[in-house]
Amino acid sequence: MTFEIGNPSDKCFIEADDEKVATACVLFLGYGQYFCKNVETGESYAGSFFALGGDVEQTWKHFHGIGFEEFISKPENKTKMAECYESFRYAYERTSMNNIGRKAEILAKQIRDSENKEGVHDPRRT
Repeated sequence: MTFEIGNPSDKCFIEADDEKVATACVLFLGYGQYFCKNVETGESYAGSFFALGGDVEQTWKHFHGIGFEEFISKPENKTKMAECYESFRYAYERTSMNNIGRKAEILAKQIRDSENKEGVHDPRRT
């Protein structure tokens, strides 16, 4: 599925299997400043209201029925998050000083590095 990242300066997108992965990635990308919207359905998912003082764990659990820490601790979800970050793309040329595409690249690399240390098998790498 394609998700638009609610970024006021540059229109950008990520790909994810589901809204949980997309939302988790967007939360890390913008520390709660961005939301994500499913391009196909138009449905928006939690994100930007965390910046207004919302509790990430409680809100995440309310929307997704699983604890945030529990979700991101699962190796299969880490792999999906890395893939999601690797899918990041701008709709047009980046104009803002805030390069979230570069941040997505860095987060993907950090996840892949931690997978290698933990011995998580990535089926794309043999």
